[in-house]
Amino acid sequence: MYAELTLMDESRNIHVVMYASIQRENEDIRNLLRLYLDNKLDQTIRDRVESILKDNGLISNGAATSDGDSLLSTGLLSVKEYGQYQLMSLDNEFSDNSEVFISLIRERSSKGEDSKKSGLRIQGRLYDRDQQAMVQVAGNCLRIREDRPVPVDFKVVLHDEDVRCSASAKYEDKAVESEIKTGLDAYHILERCIRNYSIARESISIDDISSLDQEQRATLFANFSDEDVGKRINASVFDRQLKSFHAEDVPLCASDDHVAGQWISELRKYWWSNEFVTVERAKFDQEYWSERLTGRRNKSLVKSDDELLKDLNGSDAYWGVASMMDLMPDSEYRMPFFISPDSDFNEEICSNIFPDSQTSDLKTIVVVDSYPACDSEKVIRKWTGDDKCHIIFLANGIRYRNSSGNKLEEKDLSENAKLVFDDRKKSEAHSRYIILMKKNGDMTVWNMDNSMNQFRLIDGAVETRTKMKFTPEPCIYDKELEKIVRGLK
Repeated sequence: MYAELTLMDESRNIHVVMYASIQRENEDIRNLLRLYLDNKLDQTIRDRVESILKDNGLISNGAATSDGDSLLSTGLLSVKEYGQYQLMSLDNEFSDNSEVFISLIRERSSKGEDSKKSGLRIQGRLYDRDQQAMVQVAGNCLRIREDRPVPVDFKVVLHDEDVRCSASAKYEDKAVESEIKTGLDAYHILERCIRNYSIARESISIDDISSLDQEQRATLFANFSDEDVGKRINASVFDRQLKSFHAEDVPLCASDDHVAGQWISELRKYWWSNEFVTVERAKFDQEYWSERLTGRRNKSLVKSDDELLKDLNGSDAYWGVASMMDLMPDSEYRMPFFISPDSDFNEEICSNIFPDSQTSDLKTIVVVDSYPACDSEKVIRKWTGDDKCHIIFLANGIRYRNSSGNKLEEKDLSENAKLVFDDRKKSEAHSRYIILMKKNGDMTVWNMDNSMNQFRLIDGAVETRTKMKFTPEPCIYDKELEKIVRGLK
């Protein structure tokens, strides 16, 4: 799940006079401290250097203080300063503190100002007049004067559970931007943004599936844009007007079992269309859908035998399911499997999708996915153990170009991988596959119900934060897509 929203806010515009403790880079003092501690100073200057280091609180009894250790590790020396500053501050529900300063601009001193005393304590980053970041600053304001507020764009980026906030403004034609720490989690933010969002289910509760398009019904995920503001997206968040909104792969769920039953009936007919489905796989799919839609495996939603055929009657899925019930033993069909962050999902993927029997005569791996992440190639190579195998990422051009965040780009790829685009309409290209192309032309096809960007390489290990299902397919039913895949080189 990925989302971006921008809110219209405003900041206080404050002039202050204050004593400040400012951290500045000071490589000279850092080197002197290092030489003093290593006992490498000439005796003629050692006493003088020791006095300087003591005056700055960097040594005590011949050893480095905590400030001294900080200087050695960061190169920043804390110094006291008195001056006049111009501040822009922000106060909203996203910030951890009651007031967060997004800019501090050093001002020249002026006299005769109409000012007043203030106990306001500040903490933030100091800039020069050209908005070049200088140092971190903290201090107590002695005098304060406030001008008109400054308009601010407050941006929030959600990537799964990760939340990042930033504020940007313009003052005297200078751009000001700063990151903001927040204590809010992604699910509470989405609850404020998207109507019927359920924190407990971490998805959007749907009362009527007829309100969804075909792709949303089939994948159980929804994408949103500015066009949805006022329909499914609230026009304001925390009393701030929403300026823009964009979201990808937000989970959907059923509001009750009746809606879930209607949804599963649609899913059977969509995903099993023109496909041979074993009894075991039919049971697995329905249990998975019921858990995904209701939060539990609901046996009452799982149909079998005549009841299942009655539901499928008249659909393209009917004959494939009926013939498999009579003709094919379950053991002859590759089984779908389900992974979660708590399972040994890497082993499951390796043993099911990339066993030796599948990779020994492998020519190319094709990943059909519009939202691969920057490290998706490395993730696949971690599973295959092969650094030379040819890998092609096939993305829908429209979806890819409209996406943002940590997406895969050409610079992220090795010489044995490439990124190509399927430029059909979005509605014609919504599948996600891992396809193993053999040297003899055969294909092994696995359908994914979520994007490859759910897998990330962290400290050399593949990790995921989401549940996901992989379903074997006997072929690519989208014949236009199959033509594109077979034409890849």
